[in-house]
Amino acid sequence: MNEISLHMPPADVETSGCGAEGVYHSVAGSSQKRKRSPYFLPVLSVTLVILVLVWGALVFMHLEQPRERAQAAEFLALKAELENSLLNMTETEQEVLRRYLAFTERYLYTRATAPEDDRVSWSFMGAVYFCVTVVTTIGYGTYTPETEAGKGFLLFYALVGIPAFIVMLTIMSETLLSPINMLIKQTVVLLVKQRWLRSTSSVSVSSVAIVLLATFTTLFVLLWSCAFAAYNEWPYLDAVYFALVTVTTIGFGDFSPDTNALVSSHVLLTQNRGNTQPQPRECTMLRVAEWMPGY
Repeated sequence: MNEISLHMPPADVETSGCGAEGVYHSVAGSSQKRKRSPYFLPVLSVTLVILVLVWGALVFMHLEQPRERAQAAEFLALKAELENSLLNMTETEQEVLRRYLAFTERYLYTRATAPEDDRVSWSFMGAVYFCVTVVTTIGYGTYTPETEAGKGFLLFYALVGIPAFIVMLTIMSETLLSPINMLIKQTVVLLVKQRWLRSTSSVSVSSVAIVLLATFTTLFVLLWSCAFAAYNEWPYLDAVYFALVTVTTIGFGDFSPDTNALVSSHVLLTQNRGNTQPQPRECTMLRVAEWMPGY
Protein backbone atom coordinates (compact mmCIF):
# COMPACT_ATOMS: atom_id res chain seq x y z
CA MET A 1 0.00 0.00 0.00
CA ASN A 2 2.86 2.34 0.74
CA GLU A 3 4.52 1.67 -2.67
CA ILE A 4 1.30 2.34 -4.46
CA SER A 5 0.87 5.55 -2.60
CA LEU A 6 4.44 6.56 -3.43
CA HIS A 7 3.96 6.13 -7.18
CA MET A 8 0.67 8.05 -7.28
CA PRO A 9 0.94 11.64 -8.44
CA PRO A 10 0.56 14.18 -5.70
CA ALA A 11 -2.94 15.39 -5.16
CA ASP A 12 -1.84 19.00 -5.35
CA VAL A 13 -0.49 18.47 -8.89
CA GLU A 14 -3.86 17.27 -10.14
CA THR A 15 -5.70 20.05 -8.43
CA SER A 16 -3.22 22.55 -9.76
CA GLY A 17 -3.92 21.37 -13.30
CA CYS A 18 -7.65 21.60 -12.72
CA GLY A 19 -7.10 25.00 -11.14
CA ALA A 20 -5.26 26.34 -14.20
CA GLU A 21 -8.08 25.18 -16.43
CA GLY A 22 -10.59 26.75 -14.10
CA VAL A 23 -8.68 30.01 -14.10
CA TYR A 24 -8.68 29.99 -17.94
CA HIS A 25 -12.43 29.50 -18.11
CA SER A 26 -12.93 32.13 -15.45
CA VAL A 27 -10.87 34.69 -17.39
CA ALA A 28 -12.69 33.84 -20.63
CA GLY A 29 -16.04 34.20 -18.92
CA SER A 30 -15.11 37.52 -17.37
CA SER A 31 -13.88 38.83 -20.74
CA GLN A 32 -17.20 37.91 -22.29
CA LYS A 33 -18.98 39.73 -19.50
CA ARG A 34 -16.81 42.77 -20.15
CA LYS A 35 -17.69 42.72 -23.85
CA ARG A 36 -18.79 46.16 -25.03
CA SER A 37 -22.52 46.74 -25.12
CA PRO A 38 -24.03 47.25 -28.60
CA TYR A 39 -25.54 50.49 -27.29
CA PHE A 40 -22.22 51.93 -26.10
CA LEU A 41 -21.34 53.75 -29.34
CA PRO A 42 -24.85 55.12 -29.98
CA VAL A 43 -25.08 56.49 -26.45
CA LEU A 44 -21.56 57.89 -26.70
CA SER A 45 -22.28 59.60 -30.03
CA VAL A 46 -25.55 61.14 -28.80
CA THR A 47 -23.82 62.34 -25.63
CA LEU A 48 -21.04 63.88 -27.72
CA VAL A 49 -23.50 65.78 -29.92
CA ILE A 50 -25.40 67.03 -26.86
CA LEU A 51 -22.15 68.29 -25.34
CA VAL A 52 -21.25 70.01 -28.61
CA LEU A 53 -24.69 71.71 -28.69
CA VAL A 54 -24.42 72.89 -25.08
CA TRP A 55 -20.87 74.13 -25.61
CA GLY A 56 -21.83 76.06 -28.73
CA ALA A 57 -24.94 77.51 -27.09
CA LEU A 58 -22.98 78.85 -24.13
CA VAL A 59 -20.36 80.45 -26.37
CA PHE A 60 -22.89 82.03 -28.77
CA MET A 61 -24.98 83.29 -25.85
CA HIS A 62 -21.90 84.93 -24.32
CA LEU A 63 -20.86 86.52 -27.64
CA GLU A 64 -24.23 87.68 -29.00
CA GLN A 65 -26.38 88.53 -25.99
CA PRO A 66 -24.72 91.89 -25.17
CA ARG A 67 -25.48 93.17 -28.68
CA GLU A 68 -29.08 92.00 -28.34
CA ARG A 69 -29.45 93.91 -25.10
CA ALA A 70 -28.16 97.07 -26.76
CA GLN A 71 -30.67 96.64 -29.59
CA ALA A 72 -33.44 96.16 -27.05
CA ALA A 73 -32.54 99.43 -25.34
CA GLU A 74 -32.53 101.22 -28.70
CA PHE A 75 -35.91 99.77 -29.52
CA LEU A 76 -37.42 100.95 -26.24
CA ALA A 77 -36.24 104.49 -26.99
CA LEU A 78 -37.78 104.39 -30.46
CA LYS A 79 -41.01 103.00 -29.04
CA ALA A 80 -41.28 105.89 -26.59
CA GLU A 81 -40.68 108.35 -29.44
CA LEU A 82 -43.44 106.69 -31.46
CA GLU A 83 -45.92 106.94 -28.61
CA ASN A 84 -45.18 110.64 -28.17
CA SER A 85 -45.79 111.33 -31.87
CA LEU A 86 -49.29 109.78 -31.88
CA LEU A 87 -50.90 113.13 -30.94
CA ASN A 88 -49.90 114.69 -34.28
CA MET A 89 -51.12 111.86 -36.53
CA THR A 90 -54.30 111.34 -38.48
CA GLU A 91 -56.77 108.63 -37.50
CA THR A 92 -55.51 106.28 -40.23
CA GLU A 93 -51.92 106.70 -39.15
CA GLN A 94 -52.89 106.20 -35.54
CA GLU A 95 -54.65 102.95 -36.39
CA VAL A 96 -51.57 101.70 -38.25
CA LEU A 97 -49.34 102.51 -35.33
CA ARG A 98 -51.73 101.01 -32.79
CA ARG A 99 -51.64 97.73 -34.68
CA TYR A 100 -47.88 97.95 -34.99
CA LEU A 101 -47.40 98.73 -31.32
CA ALA A 102 -49.63 95.79 -30.43
CA PHE A 103 -47.22 93.64 -32.38
CA THR A 104 -44.19 95.13 -30.66
CA GLU A 105 -45.76 94.63 -27.25
CA ARG A 106 -46.28 90.95 -28.00
CA TYR A 107 -43.08 90.05 -29.85
CA LEU A 108 -40.37 92.64 -29.31
CA TYR A 109 -41.09 94.64 -26.18
CA THR A 110 -41.62 91.41 -24.23
CA ARG A 111 -38.25 90.15 -25.41
CA ALA A 112 -36.57 93.44 -24.57
CA THR A 113 -37.85 93.58 -20.99
CA ALA A 114 -38.12 89.88 -20.14
CA PRO A 115 -35.63 88.10 -17.89
CA GLU A 116 -32.57 86.77 -19.64
CA ASP A 117 -33.73 83.13 -19.60
CA ASP A 118 -37.11 83.98 -21.19
CA ARG A 119 -35.80 85.70 -24.31
CA VAL A 120 -36.29 84.07 -27.67
CA SER A 121 -33.09 84.84 -29.52
CA TRP A 122 -29.83 84.44 -27.67
CA SER A 123 -31.06 82.88 -24.46
CA PHE A 124 -29.64 79.45 -23.67
CA MET A 125 -32.51 77.62 -25.36
CA GLY A 126 -32.45 80.03 -28.29
CA ALA A 127 -28.73 79.45 -28.72
CA VAL A 128 -29.27 75.68 -28.56
CA TYR A 129 -31.93 76.06 -31.27
CA PHE A 130 -29.44 77.96 -33.41
CA CYS A 131 -26.72 75.33 -32.85
CA VAL A 132 -29.13 72.57 -33.89
CA THR A 133 -29.82 74.39 -37.16
CA VAL A 134 -26.06 74.62 -37.70
CA VAL A 135 -25.03 71.01 -37.04
CA THR A 136 -28.03 69.64 -38.97
CA THR A 137 -27.23 72.05 -41.86
CA ILE A 138 -30.87 73.23 -41.91
CA GLY A 139 -29.84 76.87 -41.49
CA TYR A 140 -33.18 78.67 -41.22
CA GLY A 141 -31.52 82.07 -40.99
CA THR A 142 -34.08 83.24 -38.41
CA TYR A 143 -31.26 84.91 -36.55
CA THR A 144 -27.55 84.72 -37.08
CA PRO A 145 -24.43 85.95 -35.27
CA GLU A 146 -23.95 89.68 -35.74
CA THR A 147 -20.66 90.20 -33.89
CA GLU A 148 -17.30 89.53 -35.47
CA ALA A 149 -16.42 87.11 -32.68
CA GLY A 150 -19.67 85.23 -33.18
CA LYS A 151 -19.13 84.89 -36.92
CA GLY A 152 -15.57 83.71 -36.40
CA PHE A 153 -16.61 81.13 -33.83
CA LEU A 154 -19.37 79.91 -36.16
CA LEU A 155 -16.77 78.95 -38.77
CA PHE A 156 -14.90 76.83 -36.23
CA TYR A 157 -18.06 75.44 -34.63
CA ALA A 158 -19.46 74.25 -37.95
CA LEU A 159 -16.25 72.32 -38.66
CA VAL A 160 -16.66 70.51 -35.34
CA GLY A 161 -20.43 70.19 -34.98
CA ILE A 162 -21.39 69.01 -38.47
CA PRO A 163 -18.92 66.05 -38.54
CA ALA A 164 -19.98 65.08 -35.00
CA PHE A 165 -23.62 65.03 -36.08
CA ILE A 166 -22.81 62.98 -39.20
CA VAL A 167 -20.90 60.44 -37.10
CA MET A 168 -23.87 60.17 -34.75
CA LEU A 169 -26.26 59.57 -37.64
CA THR A 170 -23.95 56.89 -39.07
CA ILE A 171 -23.70 55.04 -35.77
CA MET A 172 -27.42 55.31 -35.09
CA SER A 173 -28.27 54.04 -38.57
CA GLU A 174 -25.98 51.02 -38.12
CA THR A 175 -27.55 50.30 -34.74
CA LEU A 176 -31.08 50.52 -36.09
CA LEU A 177 -30.33 48.62 -39.29
CA SER A 178 -30.87 45.15 -37.81
CA PRO A 179 -34.26 45.94 -36.17
CA ILE A 180 -35.43 47.68 -39.33
CA ASN A 181 -34.44 44.73 -41.50
CA MET A 182 -36.27 42.40 -39.12
CA LEU A 183 -39.39 44.59 -39.31
CA ILE A 184 -39.27 44.61 -43.12
CA LYS A 185 -38.84 40.83 -43.33
CA GLN A 186 -41.68 40.19 -40.90
CA THR A 187 -43.88 42.57 -42.85
CA VAL A 188 -43.06 40.77 -46.11
CA VAL A 189 -43.81 37.36 -44.57
CA LEU A 190 -47.10 38.66 -43.22
CA LEU A 191 -48.09 40.09 -46.59
CA VAL A 192 -47.23 36.80 -48.30
CA LYS A 193 -49.37 34.88 -45.80
CA GLN A 194 -52.22 37.29 -46.47
CA ARG A 195 -51.62 36.76 -50.21
CA TRP A 196 -50.98 40.45 -50.80
CA LEU A 197 -47.55 39.50 -52.16
CA ARG A 198 -46.70 36.47 -54.28
CA SER A 199 -43.19 35.82 -52.98
CA THR A 200 -40.45 37.04 -50.66
CA SER A 201 -38.12 38.05 -53.48
CA SER A 202 -35.70 40.96 -53.22
CA VAL A 203 -38.01 43.10 -55.33
CA SER A 204 -40.83 42.56 -52.86
CA VAL A 205 -38.57 43.39 -49.91
CA SER A 206 -37.41 46.61 -51.59
CA SER A 207 -40.98 47.63 -52.38
CA VAL A 208 -42.10 47.05 -48.81
CA ALA A 209 -39.10 49.01 -47.49
CA ILE A 210 -39.96 52.00 -49.69
CA VAL A 211 -43.61 51.92 -48.67
CA LEU A 212 -42.75 51.68 -44.96
CA LEU A 213 -40.26 54.56 -45.22
CA ALA A 214 -42.75 56.78 -47.06
CA THR A 215 -45.51 55.94 -44.58
CA PHE A 216 -43.34 56.63 -41.55
CA THR A 217 -42.08 59.93 -42.99
CA THR A 218 -45.60 61.07 -43.88
CA LEU A 219 -46.98 60.22 -40.44
CA PHE A 220 -44.04 61.94 -38.76
CA VAL A 221 -44.54 65.15 -40.77
CA LEU A 222 -48.31 65.20 -40.22
CA LEU A 223 -48.06 64.60 -36.47
CA TRP A 224 -45.22 67.09 -36.08
CA SER A 225 -47.28 69.64 -38.03
CA CYS A 226 -50.15 69.21 -35.57
CA ALA A 227 -47.82 70.10 -32.72
CA PHE A 228 -46.47 73.17 -34.52
CA ALA A 229 -49.94 74.34 -35.54
CA ALA A 230 -51.24 74.04 -31.99
CA TYR A 231 -48.23 75.60 -30.27
CA ASN A 232 -47.66 78.52 -32.67
CA GLU A 233 -51.32 79.03 -33.68
CA TRP A 234 -50.46 78.47 -37.33
CA PRO A 235 -52.73 77.30 -40.15
CA TYR A 236 -52.18 73.57 -40.55
CA LEU A 237 -50.92 73.92 -44.14
CA ASP A 238 -48.24 76.36 -43.00
CA ALA A 239 -47.20 73.92 -40.27
CA VAL A 240 -46.94 71.07 -42.81
CA TYR A 241 -44.86 73.30 -45.07
CA PHE A 242 -42.50 74.18 -42.23
CA ALA A 243 -42.19 70.55 -41.05
CA LEU A 244 -41.43 69.31 -44.57
CA VAL A 245 -38.81 71.99 -45.14
CA THR A 246 -37.23 71.03 -41.82
CA VAL A 247 -37.25 67.25 -42.31
CA THR A 248 -35.68 67.58 -45.76
CA THR A 249 -33.09 70.05 -44.32
CA ILE A 250 -33.99 72.57 -47.03
CA GLY A 251 -34.49 75.33 -44.47
CA PHE A 252 -35.63 78.22 -46.67
CA GLY A 253 -36.05 80.50 -43.66
CA ASP A 254 -39.04 82.28 -45.23
CA PHE A 255 -41.37 80.77 -42.65
CA SER A 256 -40.38 79.73 -39.16
CA PRO A 257 -41.63 80.17 -35.59
CA ASP A 258 -39.61 83.38 -35.20
CA THR A 259 -39.95 85.07 -38.58
CA ASN A 260 -43.69 84.67 -39.23
CA ALA A 261 -44.70 87.55 -36.97
CA LEU A 262 -41.89 89.79 -38.24
CA VAL A 263 -42.97 89.31 -41.84
CA SER A 264 -46.59 90.08 -40.97
CA SER A 265 -45.57 93.28 -39.21
CA HIS A 266 -43.38 94.34 -42.12
CA VAL A 267 -46.32 93.90 -44.54
CA LEU A 268 -48.53 95.89 -42.17
CA LEU A 269 -46.09 98.76 -42.21
CA THR A 270 -45.37 98.83 -45.94
CA GLN A 271 -48.97 98.50 -47.17
CA ASN A 272 -50.00 101.65 -45.29
CA ARG A 273 -47.13 103.91 -46.23
CA GLY A 274 -48.27 104.77 -49.73
CA ASN A 275 -46.15 106.80 -52.12
CA THR A 276 -46.02 110.04 -50.16
CA GLN A 277 -42.77 111.53 -48.96
CA PRO A 278 -42.12 110.74 -45.29
CA GLN A 279 -42.93 113.57 -42.92
CA PRO A 280 -40.89 114.07 -39.75
CA ARG A 281 -43.33 112.03 -37.63
CA GLU A 282 -43.18 109.20 -40.20
CA CYS A 283 -39.42 108.97 -40.04
CA THR A 284 -39.69 107.29 -36.66
CA MET A 285 -41.82 104.52 -38.22
CA LEU A 286 -39.18 103.95 -40.85
CA ARG A 287 -36.42 103.91 -38.25
CA VAL A 288 -38.27 101.22 -36.28
CA ALA A 289 -38.80 99.19 -39.46
CA GLU A 290 -35.09 99.48 -40.24
CA TRP A 291 -34.23 98.44 -36.68
CA MET A 292 -36.20 95.20 -36.94
CA PRO A 293 -33.89 92.22 -37.56
CA GLY A 294 -33.72 91.32 -41.23
CA TYR A 295 -35.18 94.56 -42.58
